[in-house]
Amino acid sequence: MRVLFILKAFPFPPKQGIDLPISQIIKALARHHTVDILIVSKNKAETEAASSERLVQKALVPEAVGQILNIQAGQCTRAKRVLGELMLQQPAYFSRGFSAETIQAVWAAAGQRTYDVAWVSPISGLGLLAQCQQMGICLARQIALGYNDVVTTTYFDSLRELLSGYVVRDWQRLLQGIRTPRIWWHERRYFQRVEFVHLQTPLEVARANAVLKGIKSRPVLLAAQNGRKTELEKVVYEAPNSSKVLFMTHLTGGRAKESAWFLQQVWPLILQQHPTAELMIAGKPPDENGAIARSLPPSVRVLGYVDNLVELYGSVRLAVVPIAHSTGLINRALDAITAGVPLVATSRVLSTIAGCEPGRDAITADTATDFANAVCSLLGNNTLSQTYSAAGRALAKQQPTWQESTEAIIAGLEKIAAKSMASLNDSCEPSSYSAVSDLTA
Repeated sequence: MRVLFILKAFPFPPKQGIDLPISQIIKALARHHTVDILIVSKNKAETEAASSERLVQKALVPEAVGQILNIQAGQCTRAKRVLGELMLQQPAYFSRGFSAETIQAVWAAAGQRTYDVAWVSPISGLGLLAQCQQMGICLARQIALGYNDVVTTTYFDSLRELLSGYVVRDWQRLLQGIRTPRIWWHERRYFQRVEFVHLQTPLEVARANAVLKGIKSRPVLLAAQNGRKTELEKVVYEAPNSSKVLFMTHLTGGRAKESAWFLQQVWPLILQQHPTAELMIAGKPPDENGAIARSLPPSVRVLGYVDNLVELYGSVRLAVVPIAHSTGLINRALDAITAGVPLVATSRVLSTIAGCEPGRDAITADTATDFANAVCSLLGNNTLSQTYSAAGRALAKQQPTWQESTEAIIAGLEKIAAKSMASLNDSCEPSSYSAVSDLTA
C-alpha cells in the first residue's frame, strides 16, 4: 500500500519532547507500507523554510518514510473564504489557489503514480485534492481523513462556551457558532466523498453519524483515540505531601480565554478555603507584558513546557481541566488519570473518556462554586484523593495504547485500499474520489 500524508506541518521531531499523534500513525504505517509526506504551506516564508530544512527533516523521520514534499497554497482573503462558504461552494478552512506549476511539480516528484490512499489532516488538504482532480491528476484512489473531532460540533461548542460564560468577548468563537449550520451542510457533503474517517472517540463517531443521518453513501468511521502515555504509569502518587494543583493549558491564543474562567472565578474561591494551595500551569506561557502575566497572583506558578511529565505529575495533589468543549479526546484529562492523579473536570470533558463514570473515576463540576468545592474536597481529604487516584488509574488502563490504536487504523486503511484495488484500474475511475472536485467552486 502506498500512502501520502497531506499535512500542514512537519510532524517530526517530537515537539517539547512529545511525539505528535500523527507521527505515531506514520511510524507504525511506514513499517509495512510506502509512506510519503506532503506539507501544505500557507505562504512563501513557510515554503522556503520547509525547503531549506528538508534534509534536516529527512534525517529525523523513520528510514521507511520515503519522500518529503512541499506545496504552497494560494493567497485568499478571509472575507472571500467566508463568502464562498456562505454560498455553499466550499468551507472557509479549505486550502485553495494552488498554481498548476506547483501541482505538476508534486505530481512529477511522486513519479506520476497514483497513491492507494491520501491521508488528509487537517481537513483543509481536501482543497488540494479537489484542484488536482480538476487538472486531471488523480493523486490518490482513496481518501482518508485524520479528523479527530467533528467540525460541526467544534463550531457549536464555541457558541456553547460563550453562552455558558466560560469564555467572554470572543468574536472568533461567536462567528464559528453562527456559521455552524453552513458547516454542517459542508461537512455532510464532503463526508460522502471520502472512504475513511479516523475519529478520536466513540462519541465523535456518533456525532459523525448524526451529521450523515439519512444518507446511505458514507465512509468507514473508525474510533481510535490517541494512545495513553504508558510512561505516566510510573508516577508514584503521594497525595499527603503536596498542595499543588496542576492545570495543563496555554496562556496565549484561544486557550488563554478558556483559562481565564478558572483563574478569575474559581481559583480565588479555592484560596479562600486553602490559602496555601499552589497552582502549577504547564504549557505555553503568556506574553511577558500581557494582561495575563500582570494579573497572575503569587500562588500561581507558570512552568512553561515541561519535558519530564512523570516528575511533574508526581509532584501534584490533583489536576484540573476546566473547559467547556467536548470535542475529540481531551488528552490532558487522560494523562492525569493515567498518572494516578485525581482529576476535577467539567462534565463535557469527562464525556470524552470512554467508560468514565463521574463521581467514581473523577469529580465533575460545571459552575465556579462547584469546581472550587471539588478541588478543596481533594486538598483536604487524603483518603478521598487516594480513592480517586486508584479509580482513575484503573480506568486509564482500559484505554488503548498507541500500538492498539495504530493497528486499528492500519487495518482500516488496508481494507479500503484492498477494496479499491479490486474495483479500480490505474485511471482512478470509477471512484468516489472524482466527486471531490465538486467541493471546489
